[in-house]
Amino acid sequence: MNAAAPSGARYEVLDLLGEGGHASVYRVRDRTSGNVLAMKVLLPQFTRDPELLERFAAEADALKRLRHPNIVTVFDIGGDERWPFFTMELIDGPTLAELVASGQGLPADVVLSLMKGLCSAIDHLHRHRLVHRDIKAANVMLGYGGRVVLMDLGIARLLDRKGHTRDGASLGTPEAMSPEQVRGEPVGPAADIYSTGILAYQLLAGEPPFSGDTGAVLHAHAYGRPPPLQIIRPDLPPAIYDAVERALAKDPAGRPATATDFAIELAGGYIPEPVPVEIEVQNEGPPQRTTNPRMLFGIMLAAIIFALLLSLAISLVAG
Repeated sequence: MNAAAPSGARYEVLDLLGEGGHASVYRVRDRTSGNVLAMKVLLPQFTRDPELLERFAAEADALKRLRHPNIVTVFDIGGDERWPFFTMELIDGPTLAELVASGQGLPADVVLSLMKGLCSAIDHLHRHRLVHRDIKAANVMLGYGGRVVLMDLGIARLLDRKGHTRDGASLGTPEAMSPEQVRGEPVGPAADIYSTGILAYQLLAGEPPFSGDTGAVLHAHAYGRPPPLQIIRPDLPPAIYDAVERALAKDPAGRPATATDFAIELAGGYIPEPVPVEIEVQNEGPPQRTTNPRMLFGIMLAAIIFALLLSLAISLVAG
């Protein structure tokens, strides 16, 4: 067990899953239920930072209150000033960033299926007056059955009565930051629509529209135009090009009104049903190290693509 891992009577720490800028995530077993969960713990060096403590507590509280199939479920909030933590369901698949790590874009039907669940989750946040402000490929995971799961609400903020976040707009990831965030303007749900458009572009093109030096990326979000998706992926339906362009409008008023509206525009007016992929879930005992997770989800992604193509072929024959 990692020396920095928390321990207690209820949870047994199995291993370290990952470490971000401010927190670590562990695989743990709940001794009461026997279930294997994920535990997010604020790193010790940040436990004396009031702002980070507040953000961590706010993320846990927001996730605990939200119930949506495409938002990670939080079960328990605990710890103390030295070890604040919360436990959540264990999503043992890749992030969407890992799916396009090779630089190759995904098939359009797969992206449309992923966007359906993600956009539903984003609208659920907005109905609860929350703006995520950091929608990006690394914050979205693919679970069993092809389920897309929004994971991180670390910088989400409540809307005030004017429909904007209460504090400044400077936080976020440069590669996915909306123009209004870059310019320090009030941020509302339209900022999440923009970031979702960036994500859709990345999934289709294999890379985000803007990359490189942070200053150049931020300037491009505020004032530049992305490389035309038509040139990178000339095989896509025209509706996809139009929808992505609308989502990436510099003026928030020019974007789709809701995330679901964006998903519908992407699909040319309809939303395809997600293709389920049945995979047996082993949620007891230590993780099995004989299976390569990347290989497993590569097979799963191939199965999704095959099922979509088969469905299309059946439709054509029936027609």
